Amino acid sequence: FARHVFKMAAARGACLLLLLSFAIFADAVSLSNVLSLEDQVRFKQTFYDAMPFKDLETAGYSVLGLKHYMKAEVPPTQDVCRFANENVDSSNVESMFFASLISYILGNCKFTVSDEGKTTLSEAIKEGTDMPTLYYAVAAQKYLGIQVNTGEVIKAVKAAINSDEDSISGAAYAMLMATRLPKDTDVSFITEMIEDTVAQADEVDNKYLQFEGGLLVTAKVVYATYALSEFLGKAPAIT
Repeated sequence: FARHVFKMAAARGACLLLLLSFAIFADAVSLSNVLSLEDQVRFKQTFYDAMPFKDLETAGYSVLGLKHYMKAEVPPTQDVCRFANENVDSSNVESMFFASLISYILGNCKFTVSDEGKTTLSEAIKEGTDMPTLYYAVAAQKYLGIQVNTGEVIKAVKAAINSDEDSISGAAYAMLMATRLPKDTDVSFITEMIEDTVAQADEVDNKYLQFEGGLLVTAKVVYATYALSEFLGKAPAIT
C-alpha cells in the first residue's frame, strides 16, 4: 500500500497529507509492524524532498510528519521557524493554523501572535463558519495557548453539521475538532458520526475503501478517525 501512495497522489499537498494519514495509522499500531524499513525511508524522503518549503501548508504537514510521527529531525537546510513567522498572514485563519502548528511541533520556535491574529481566530468561531475554518481556528488557539470558548465551538460545530449533513470532509474536521476540546466536553454528537461516515466509503478492487472525493478526502477521514480514537482511548473504526 505504501508504494502505491507515491504513484497515486500527484499533488504535493495531497501526497503529504496522505502520507501523514498513513503515518498516524502506523504510529497507532506500531510503525515497525506496518512499514518496512524501506518504506520508512521512502516516507521520510518524501517529506525531505518538499524542502525548501514555499508555502506554510507544505511546511506544516512535513514538520508534523517528520518530527511527530516519523521521529526524525527537520534538516537545517531551511530556517522553518523564520519561514513561518515571515510568511504568516494574520488575517487568514488557515495561515495562522499552519504557522502555529509549525511553531508548536518544532518546540524551540517562538511565534509571536499579533492582536490582529488573535482577533482573526476568535471571530472565526461562530455559527455560519464552515467546518474546516472552525477546526483551523480552534487548533491554532490550542497551539498558541489561547483560551478556547468551548461553548461557542460546540454551537458553531452543530450549526456547520446541520448545514452540510452529507459532507464527508466536514465530518472529518468535526472529529478532529473534538480532539482539541477538553476531555470532559460532551462530543457524543461527533463520535456518533464515525460509523456513519466510515459506512459511506466505496470499495475499490475488493481490497480498499475510498471516499467520494478521492485520496485527499480519504486521507482526512483516516487521519481524523485515528486521531479521535486515540484521544478517546478507543479502538479505531478503520483497521
